[in-house]
Amino acid sequence: MSATVAAPGLYRMAAAAYHADPAPAPSLSSSLARLIVDQSPAHAKEAHPRLTLDPIGPESKAIDRGAAMHELLLGGESRIQTIDAADWRTRAAQAARAEARAAGRIPVLAADWPAMARMLAELRRFLAQARLADVFEAGAGEAELSGFWQEGGIWRRARFDWLDRRTATVWDYKTTALPLGRWRANAARDPVAAIQPIHYRKAALALTGRRHRFAYVVQEVRPPFAVILIEPGDRLLKRALTGYENAAAAWRAGLERGHWPAYPARLDRLDPPTPPRSAKGRRPWPFRKRAP
Repeated sequence: MSATVAAPGLYRMAAAAYHADPAPAPSLSSSLARLIVDQSPAHAKEAHPRLTLDPIGPESKAIDRGAAMHELLLGGESRIQTIDAADWRTRAAQAARAEARAAGRIPVLAADWPAMARMLAELRRFLAQARLADVFEAGAGEAELSGFWQEGGIWRRARFDWLDRRTATVWDYKTTALPLGRWRANAARDPVAAIQPIHYRKAALALTGRRHRFAYVVQEVRPPFAVILIEPGDRLLKRALTGYENAAAAWRAGLERGHWPAYPARLDRLDPPTPPRSAKGRRPWPFRKRAP
C-alpha cells in the first residue's frame, strides 16, 4: 500500500489517501472537472483538500449506502462500521455516524444489512445472466486502483472501481434512488455526466498504453434492486469533450495564476429559451396565436 506519489503510475492505496490527493501538485479528478463545468473553478477549489482549509463534500445516507456497497463489492467489509440504531434521528446515532466518518469508516445501520445483501446477490445474478460473471470477481481484474498522470501541464488522478486489462474495459459501479429509466435519460442529455468516462478513458490510456471502453453498472437502492449496464456513446462523449478540456484549462490557470473565478460579476437577463420553429417557420403553441 502506498500513500505517496512520486511519478505517474497505478498505485494501491486507501480511499482516504487517494481523496487527500498525494500527487506532487494538486491534481484534477473527474469530480472536480464536473464541478468546474457545472458550477465554477471557485467551487472546485473549495472541494480540494489541499487548496482550502475546510473542503466541501457531500455527506448523506445515500452517499454512505453507495460507499458501503462499493466496499462490499470491491473490498470486503473492513471499512464498514455497523451502528446499532433504528434510524439516524437520535443524537447518539448521529454522533456514532460522525465518529465513524471521522475515522475514515462507512457508517451503516444494522437494519440496512439485509437490503445490502439482497442488492449484492441481485447484482451477481444480473452479471451472470449478462455473461459478465467475472466482473468484480477476484483474479479477473483489478479493483480500486488509483492512477496519477500528467497531461496538459497538470497532474490528474482517477480511482478505478474495476480495471479489466484483458478486455480493455473500465467498469464503474453506481447506486441510485432514481428509477433506472430516469437515470439513463438524465445521463443521455447531460454532457456534464459524460465528463467522468472521458477522464477515465484518458487515465487508462495514459497509464496502460491501451484505449479502454468505459461502462457503468447502475443499480437501484430499492427493491427489486434492478441493474442496467450503460456505455456512453461517441456522440455523448464528443458533446462533453469541450467542457472537459475547458475544465482542465481552468484548473491549470488556477494553479499557475491563483485565478479561481466563480460566476461572472454582471446582471444577467432571465428569459425562457426560445422554442424551435416548426417546418413552416412558425413558433409552436403557446407562442402561436390561436384562431378566434
